[in-house]
Amino acid sequence: MQIALYMDRFPVLSESFILNQATGLIDRGHDVDLYAFERGDTVHFHEKVRTYGLLERLCVPPHPPTLVRRSGDVLRRLWRLPTHKRKTAWRTLYPCRFGKEALRFKLFYQAIPWLERTGSYDIVHAQFGMIGLKAVALKNACVLGKARLITHFRGWDSSAFVREVGEAAYARLWQAGDLFLANSDFFKRRVLDLGAPPDRTEVLLSGIDLADFHFSPRSFPAQRVVRLLTVGRLTGKKGIQYAVEAVALLRKQGLPIEYRIVGDGPQRGELEVLIARLGMKDCIHLLGWLNHAEIQPEIAEAHLFAAPSVTSDAGDQDGPLNVLKEAMASGLPVVSTWHGGIPELVEDGVNGFLVSERNPLALAEKLAWLIKHPDRWPDMGRAGRKKVEAEYDKDRIIDRQVRLYEQILDQPPNH
Repeated sequence: MQIALYMDRFPVLSESFILNQATGLIDRGHDVDLYAFERGDTVHFHEKVRTYGLLERLCVPPHPPTLVRRSGDVLRRLWRLPTHKRKTAWRTLYPCRFGKEALRFKLFYQAIPWLERTGSYDIVHAQFGMIGLKAVALKNACVLGKARLITHFRGWDSSAFVREVGEAAYARLWQAGDLFLANSDFFKRRVLDLGAPPDRTEVLLSGIDLADFHFSPRSFPAQRVVRLLTVGRLTGKKGIQYAVEAVALLRKQGLPIEYRIVGDGPQRGELEVLIARLGMKDCIHLLGWLNHAEIQPEIAEAHLFAAPSVTSDAGDQDGPLNVLKEAMASGLPVVSTWHGGIPELVEDGVNGFLVSERNPLALAEKLAWLIKHPDRWPDMGRAGRKKVEAEYDKDRIIDRQVRLYEQILDQPPNH
């Protein structure tokens, strides 16, 4: 199959689910291209981006010149297109149909990478609902040809975005899309409530490559200091400040714990101030962004893992986090929250613990219990690995993804 994965930015370290989809489809012999609105971080990225040549497969719209020069640039680009694609490109400039997107040539520039490519796609798979809406405009302008449009919902797109735009945010997408996917049962229910057609809506989980994560049962460290780990972007939604407060409470109780935080983001400054105010600079460490190879030793040397996600002020929520899957696959007991799709992954009291959001006291209580009961770590770690193997193995999920593609291609297109 000829497949286009459509997204906002690439590569992005925190969006390993896109990397796993791309590499999994390529491994199965499919021709995969990546389309993004802008190039992501081309310095810090997973090694597989290089080994699979994904940057060479990446198509990004040209940066438009100033408005004064834009008309001349548009005409030059139109002239360079093959005759049969020139008419399609003109269509993106119809203000009566595409409004401001046409008047400012925005849709035209979004269409250029698609029109410059030779051949056509069987599947266009939009990552996140907002990108699905962008794809609808391209589809309505006939830029995508006969490709079937699939949109994958992952959290923010069906929570905070809807709160911002309104409950009818995806009305055009429900009409034009061929298949809608959600990364958890939680978000499937959400998109159905928003109007997604039930007969064209499925759950497709985000998997991880189990070969990348060596399982090792944890035991109480000989040096008597328990190492807690968090990996994630430093934003309010990740709730890391509550874990920082929980660790400070544990230290005041005399419990031996060190907290290492991998990631960066807009909340870093606030966290640095909080750590200093609590007097925890000696045992809480902000490590910044690390690549996949650098994160592996942190996971291997950790004893417990925390992912204290919260619903943001804008209503943003998470699905089952990949970092939790990776920690569980490695044998780490985890502590997380009753939040979004996380309870579908973390089984309270079995492979970890769940607490209410924004509750450092509850986090501290569960972490203290784990520190005092290291005999439970191996069983919880094995239960976590078993859960990930059964439900979040990348290879099984990609196989199902291919079957869904084949099924949608066997059906009449949705117009």
